[in-house]
Amino acid sequence: MPLTRPRLPSFDMQHPRFEVLEGHRRKNGGSEDGCMESVPKGLRTERAPARVFRPAIVSMPCREPEPADNCSEAFPSAIRVCLKRFDPVGLRCMSATATANRVDTKFLLTPDQLLTSLDSLRDSYRVLEIDSVRLHRYRTLYFDTGGFDLYLRHHNGGRNSYKVRSREYLDSGRSFLEIKKKISSNRSVKTRTETPGFVTELTQDSDRFVATHSPIESRSLEPMLWNSFDRITLLSKTAPERLTLDIRLTYNNAVDHAALPEIAVAELKQEEIDRTSIVFRHMSSLGVRPTGFSKYCIGVPMLYPNVRHNRIKPKLRMIRRLAEEGSDAS
Repeated sequence: MPLTRPRLPSFDMQHPRFEVLEGHRRKNGGSEDGCMESVPKGLRTERAPARVFRPAIVSMPCREPEPADNCSEAFPSAIRVCLKRFDPVGLRCMSATATANRVDTKFLLTPDQLLTSLDSLRDSYRVLEIDSVRLHRYRTLYFDTGGFDLYLRHHNGGRNSYKVRSREYLDSGRSFLEIKKKISSNRSVKTRTETPGFVTELTQDSDRFVATHSPIESRSLEPMLWNSFDRITLLSKTAPERLTLDIRLTYNNAVDHAALPEIAVAELKQEEIDRTSIVFRHMSSLGVRPTGFSKYCIGVPMLYPNVRHNRIKPKLRMIRRLAEEGSDAS
């Protein structure tokens, strides 16, 4: 099955989306912003000059996601066959069990591991079905400052870090403006408000919502990164937990596009962490360990490789390895 390999950071410093700022030096030596030492071995093409590079994107509109046109339909088709074997659950029941204050545990899977997981979990979980659809399409637009302050707070491990995003559920047409606050390494609180349409620019109403639920100065926020994906949502028959499985991740900004079709992101959502969960036991049987994964924090270095991302370097290597395993298995 021909799949597109993920686009990992490259360092074309002549790219028109970069501007060069002279005279800024990073303390304690090394390159000014640390971007070059964060590149996985084999991806570095040349040593960074003694300059700071920052994306000149303030005047660039953020482009809507492109479809994962290089991704074979065989993988989603195989998933739909697996999902037919699940008992369905409606949105009303799913919404009644949702919690905004939750503990998230994430796992990264290859396509084969995802299909194995669906087969193993079908007797213990029900699948969200809306209008006979069980694989649902999402698109998200992330907002940040021109200097990526929200991203960098996540990257640096700061508590009480925030994400501001607009999200559309494409199959239902409903849209929300959301603020996600990270309290600890695996606990987050999400606040959202439904919007008449998909928000691509923050308005006065948006400003009030952001000001009410965060300390962020909304006037400093710009649309920075589009993300789209397909999602499966499973609800446990016996425990107060949900499992989401995201596939066909794509990213866009004003000038670039990247895709992760060989990666599935599994996220177990619980009120309190319970390692006796069937999901934990199943992942252990596959040899898959929990790992952090933020769609936004992965997407930024893929499309803005000059932005500091040394702490994400191990995750990028892990993604590359899984992508190679998924491609080889196909």
